[in-house]
Amino acid sequence: MLDSIRNEARPADGGTGSTEIQVQLSDVLYQVCHRPDKGLFNVVPLCEPGLDRFSCQVREGNAKKLAKELNISWKIDLCNFQVESGSFACSEEYLTCPITMAIPTNGIFVKASSRSDVCHLFDKEAFFNVLSLELRHPLSQEPIRSDMIVRKSECYFNTERDCFTLR
Repeated sequence: MLDSIRNEARPADGGTGSTEIQVQLSDVLYQVCHRPDKGLFNVVPLCEPGLDRFSCQVREGNAKKLAKELNISWKIDLCNFQVESGSFACSEEYLTCPITMAIPTNGIFVKASSRSDVCHLFDKEAFFNVLSLELRHPLSQEPIRSDMIVRKSECYFNTERDCFTLR
């Protein structure tokens, strides 16, 4: 579902302007706006007049949750890459995903915590599953944020510390 909403909200054929679509989930209509210049999705519930305060709060909470999921999944798609063990300056043990305990085919680098400069290689699909189950970061137990997901070009294997770190 996230993929279809995200793909529909993106500008057509490489356009750069913001786009807006309306999405109905259950009985609620949401407006989804994509700002490619900032790489962000914004979601707002379209509440009909006279709706009670509690229902509006629930819909606003669901909109925030949907926006967070769209933004994180967009960032994962942006930052994922094919893992080729020979292209890293480290042994294969450092390429093991903390979730699957295997070297991923498609990987993403994720910071160990929001304030850390240490990155870990995760299997893209396994990390998506963690997100869809609304679990916390597998290592730090912090809520997962989009700024924890970093591009491959932002990480390197630090031989002095025996781990991947931010450049």
